[in-house]
Amino acid sequence: MLGTAARVGAILGLTWDRVDFERRAINLRLPDAQTKKGGAVIAMNGMTRPALQTARHTALSDHVVEYASGPVKNIRKGFKSTCERAGLREVTTQTLRHTAAVHMVSAGISIEKVSQYLGHSNTRIT
Repeated sequence: MLGTAARVGAILGLTWDRVDFERRAINLRLPDAQTKKGGAVIAMNGMTRPALQTARHTALSDHVVEYASGPVKNIRKGFKSTCERAGLREVTTQTLRHTAAVHMVSAGISIEKVSQYLGHSNTRIT
C-alpha cells in the first residue's frame, strides 16, 4: 500500500491480470466501476516491483493479496496487531496513503499527478 498509495479495497481486489511486469504498471481501475472512488494505472517503484515478483512466484490464487488460496476480505485486525508489534501508534491504512502522497510531492511529482495516483476527483481533495 505504501508503494502504490492505493486504498485498501483496491489492493485487496487487485488480481494478477492487472499487474504488468513488462510495463512495470499496476492497474487499480475497477473494470465494473463498483465504486465512485477512482483508481489509477500506476508505475511500480523500486520497492514494489521486487515484492510483487516474489509474491507472484508463490501465488496460489488470482488475487495479489491472498490467504489460504483465496482473496483476503479485511486487513483491519491484522494491520492493527502488526502496528502494535512494531511499536507504531496511531498508524492506519490511511496513514500509508498520506505518507505515499507526501513522498511523491517531496520527490517533485506534481500535485495533479499525485491526485491522479490517489484517485481523487480534483486537486483540492489532495
